[in-house]
Amino acid sequence: TQSSTLADTTSSAWWYHSVVVPSELSAYHLGTISQPPRRTRPMTGFGTMAFARALLNRKPTRLIKHAVVALRGLSQEHANVLCSDYSDVTVPQIPFHQYMYEKFKPFHKYTAIECSVTGRKYTFEEVRVKSRNLSKSIRQKLKLQKDDIVAIFLPNIPEYIICCLGIMEAGLVVTTMNPIYTAEEVSKQLLDSNAKAIITLNQNNLVNTVNAAIRMAKKTLPVIAVKEKENDDLYQGCIDLRELIDQNTDISDFYCDGTDRLAFLPYSSGTTGLPKGVELTHLNLVSNLSQVAHPDFNTLVPANGNFQEIVPGVLPMYHIYGFMVIL
Repeated sequence: TQSSTLADTTSSAWWYHSVVVPSELSAYHLGTISQPPRRTRPMTGFGTMAFARALLNRKPTRLIKHAVVALRGLSQEHANVLCSDYSDVTVPQIPFHQYMYEKFKPFHKYTAIECSVTGRKYTFEEVRVKSRNLSKSIRQKLKLQKDDIVAIFLPNIPEYIICCLGIMEAGLVVTTMNPIYTAEEVSKQLLDSNAKAIITLNQNNLVNTVNAAIRMAKKTLPVIAVKEKENDDLYQGCIDLRELIDQNTDISDFYCDGTDRLAFLPYSSGTTGLPKGVELTHLNLVSNLSQVAHPDFNTLVPANGNFQEIVPGVLPMYHIYGFMVIL
């Protein structure tokens, strides 16, 4: 039990630190902490031990203390219950998008997200405004209803978080897909989740996969495409995401009416059977982010003046681990 606890401690802590994004990955930098001076730390591997070594090089005393704390937390009140020595967190009773927007406020002028391939980037304020625009326009133009599912079939790009926040703020639910899925795999998830729309990249292979999947599913779905360059031609039959995020649609704001509403529907990888959707509420997501933002656990230095740390988004955001880590 002690060995597994120590392993869990190191693997849970590493993602607050910098790694190198391979050049072939279309990953993005998260700017809670993202501009000069750039302090990415090279690493030779992506396993737990590699991350643990990098962390120990950075803050050995603190990390060793964390590991020891985790190992000695047997509860005095409940026999055989392992408890954390960290103080309890207060979980805000607010929707996920509202929690994120409030965290954005002190850093509104700083770069939040930057594509390591194209250089495309948004400030925290731009992320908030574009997400809010999407929350309004997606309901009006696509005629979606509260609790409808919207699928995201994208690699890690800056617009990923804008899409997630906008969909959730609209009272809709996000379901994410592996961008290398086949048409058959996409079709199965579209049917199982009963998705009412899908967002993908304006690239031939992804658009063709989506169209084939829709035909297999025998559904009629609007396809929203993300153009990486403004002058790129939009694939026939697709809706340009920029039309939805750049215009402030004149309809009354909709606020999610409760933290117990479904927000996110990620799917398991299917290792031990067919992929299964996991229902996560707004409160589930906010609780997890509140835990990892604990002051004794978070080792990031807040942005100040010209200083920002960089957190490269290496992990795939379609998976719950990568989604929560990058946020």
